[in-house]
Amino acid sequence: MNKITIHNLSVKTHIGVTERERRRSQSLLLSIDMVPASGYKEESDSLEDTIDYSSVRKGIQSIVRESSYHLIETVALVCARYIKQSFPVKTVTVTVKKHPYRDTEYVGCSITV
Repeated sequence: MNKITIHNLSVKTHIGVTERERRRSQSLLLSIDMVPASGYKEESDSLEDTIDYSSVRKGIQSIVRESSYHLIETVALVCARYIKQSFPVKTVTVTVKKHPYRDTEYVGCSITV
């Protein structure tokens, strides 16, 4: 299966369940795996025949920066739906990670649509 990956895109936003957690911005790391709707055209070297990952990146940055969600699960779902509706993908998996605890590398979730 062919896929295009954006790995650990860092975006700052205000997120969290408690008011204390939401007071200051936090960095989220987003990884995105996209399976093209029609696969790759083997002989093509044209952007029109693939997924424009620069546009995906910019759209995700905008969504996350401007959001005020409480849960990383919601961020993952909203981003996955945006990609699915806006780009020629068969499936997309969005993984969101954050670092809320000193004794934990990260917490995260993955959603596939």
